[in-house]
Amino acid sequence: DFFEIGGHSLRATVLIAKIHKEMNSRILLREVFQSSTIEQMAQLIEDRERITYASIPLVEESEYYAVSSAQKRLYILSQLEGGGISYNMPGIMTVEGSLDRERLEEAFRKLIQRHETLRTSFDVVNGEPQQKVHPEVAFKVEYIQASQEEAEEHIRRFIRPFDLAQAPLLRVGLIQLKEHEH
Repeated sequence: DFFEIGGHSLRATVLIAKIHKEMNSRILLREVFQSSTIEQMAQLIEDRERITYASIPLVEESEYYAVSSAQKRLYILSQLEGGGISYNMPGIMTVEGSLDRERLEEAFRKLIQRHETLRTSFDVVNGEPQQKVHPEVAFKVEYIQASQEEAEEHIRRFIRPFDLAQAPLLRVGLIQLKEHEH
């Protein structure tokens, strides 16, 4: 059973992609949960029509790339008054225990280096929004020490508009509340 040997939703997503690529068969995430043994999955794959896997081709390197219609809409809305934070997706979590700030920051740097979308900014070229993928971007975790009461105000100030012309379009803050609570 997939889940008895350590499978979970993220691994199931990877499994689905590998089945599609290696076996030219598509199964759904819910089907992995419903048919979690090798025998059940094999039956699903056998019963399916073959769908040839086609990888997404790499585009030729360029200084700027066209934006999708959704990106264009979000870019325009962000330029309107009051639209600056409407598409920010803030999230907060509490970390208890020891925390190595340098390793945390390095993990985010590696994540940004690995994923082009996290190194992308937007400019207007010939009157049209365009995206630019930067080979490298500077990144620093914003760090402060504060009490629980002060943290609320810091969180409110943390949620602010991004300058879409400056990558990365990702911001991370770390508030140390106590020695082993962030």
